[in-house]
Amino acid sequence: MKAVQVTLLVQDMELEERIINLEERCGKLDVSLQAVFQAAALTMPNKAFIDILLGLSDLKISDMEEAERMKRLFGLFKIHRKGKSEKDGEGTLIANLNHDSIFFPEEGVKYALSKLWEQAEDGELTLSELQKRLQQVADWISIV
Repeated sequence: MKAVQVTLLVQDMELEERIINLEERCGKLDVSLQAVFQAAALTMPNKAFIDILLGLSDLKISDMEEAERMKRLFGLFKIHRKGKSEKDGEGTLIANLNHDSIFFPEEGVKYALSKLWEQAEDGELTLSELQKRLQQVADWISIV
């Protein structure tokens, strides 16, 4: 990869480690680091620019990771309308529950979803644990 080669030319181990980290994260999202670099507007390859580029790429990958987590989280719920939801379910998820005339403690559900999101984001929950807890929220909604 051109960016990695440029980085190796400057012999900066910190930049190399950051690139490896970004490549691993991109691999989990099935996107190339080069595509992220292009999205972050690659221009002149010098050390200062590469440092800025890596920072911008990190932010871009974080956005993509958050979108992927959000998609997996809310993909566990049956959604009739498509759209975005906040971490607490506000948006499409809550709108779908209301649209289907499902009675539920809205503030409690929002709180539970927010907490689950925070725990998942902090790495405190595996995907399996998250799915189990989301099912508990869904079960709680259905018995209320």
